[in-house]
Amino acid sequence: SAREDLLGSALDALIDELGGPKAVAEMTGRKARMVRTRPASSRWCLQLRAKPESSEMEQLNVVERNEFMRGSKLVAIISDAASTGISLQSDSSTASASGRPSSGEIVAAWPRTRSVGTHA
Repeated sequence: SAREDLLGSALDALIDELGGPKAVAEMTGRKARMVRTRPASSRWCLQLRAKPESSEMEQLNVVERNEFMRGSKLVAIISDAASTGISLQSDSSTASASGRPSSGEIVAAWPRTRSVGTHA
């Protein structure tokens, strides 16, 4: 494909380093992402996360959250845009075999008060 020479974004690279889409629950609202064509390959390709303009897109964050809560995905990445209504609190019905999900947090701040592309 003509897009195989493109690199992924910093988020794509982070997901790749953490085990790829099969290991990372991504709750960002992104419609597509760049993934490696093969493990350890230097080539990336565009992967749709859900069928465009379908109900799959609306349910994608819920599906990803459920996979994390079941323990089938061990890492969860949540963007500010997708965080409303998402809870990763564990309970006995969703805990994985290893016990309750553990978490760490990386916050990429984007100051809402900063004007972008404006001049005084």
